[in-house]
Amino acid sequence: MVESEKEIIIPEHCTKAKRNGYTIPDALYHRNLNSIRQTNPLVSPFTWDNRRPSRSSSSTTTVNIDLEWQETYNHVCNSGPGINVFPKSTNAKPVSSSLHRVAKGRGGGGNSSYSDIVNKNSPQPALGELQKLCIAMSMYDDDSHLSFIYAPTDCLFGQPCMILQKRCFKLLDIEQCEETTVSIDNIIQEVSLEVYNSGSFSNPAAFVCVHQLAFDSKGKRSCNLSLWFNAKITACSGSKAKKMSKKEEPWRLSDKSLFCLPSNDEFDKAITSASTPYVYMEPFDDLKAGHNLIKGILSHKVATILLSKGIVFAAEMVSCVTELRKQYTFIKADMKRW
Repeated sequence: MVESEKEIIIPEHCTKAKRNGYTIPDALYHRNLNSIRQTNPLVSPFTWDNRRPSRSSSSTTTVNIDLEWQETYNHVCNSGPGINVFPKSTNAKPVSSSLHRVAKGRGGGGNSSYSDIVNKNSPQPALGELQKLCIAMSMYDDDSHLSFIYAPTDCLFGQPCMILQKRCFKLLDIEQCEETTVSIDNIIQEVSLEVYNSGSFSNPAAFVCVHQLAFDSKGKRSCNLSLWFNAKITACSGSKAKKMSKKEEPWRLSDKSLFCLPSNDEFDKAITSASTPYVYMEPFDDLKAGHNLIKGILSHKVATILLSKGIVFAAEMVSCVTELRKQYTFIKADMKRW
């Protein structure tokens, strides 16, 4: 029996409880449970069971494997046939207009400012699929999403959440780029929060503040690890977070969408006009190979979008789809060994 708190060996991914130092909440408890029944190397069992194309057949034919790979690719990119970030019933509409409004967003009045006039005369780059994927790639390098003890301190549209990252980016107009070979720095450019808040731009372009949010413990269907763009985050009291968690059915766990919606009317109304978030997938057991494959898929998708515009994406991680599929097959085979 342990006689002293000093003798307790705490695993790296665990944190001591505040009230009782001998109780160690495991940040990866739900993720570890998922690993038992997860069949897709990159997609959580909750999401995959709802969308798996070959679920009606136990066949392992090449056709079904190809469908499985394509569905996995689409899930990672949050796009493709049948992929919905929100349930169809919400009628959420993605915002495609410029998200940067200096006068309105930085505390200005109702009168048009010089920057507003510039924006009207010179349309600014919008936050589209290309920009979202590049931002997701950039923020993926921070490993804060790998292990965390969920502790809601903020709210999004009245729903308690936890901020894991907050970063700001300038959206560059790829259509105006004269280069035929570009890197991610030609599409987005990270700026400091101080610069973003100051609004001191000689030639205002589109800027976006991105929050990486978790809405529940890692591994839960309701975790909803996702990126939100120019979202209005407000403070959340501990009492409100507890009240929301004690609802009889706080989450719509049966939703066949990437994002599991809360039973929250305020959230429902707000997402109809909010910019659609990017929802992260969950690699099996957080294996490094799985996370690298996700980054490889994102890079390939970005390269595909750029190639349709006659532009080559110069990135170290761009692999052909055949190579990515091989990596997927290898990880899946390795999963079966366990």
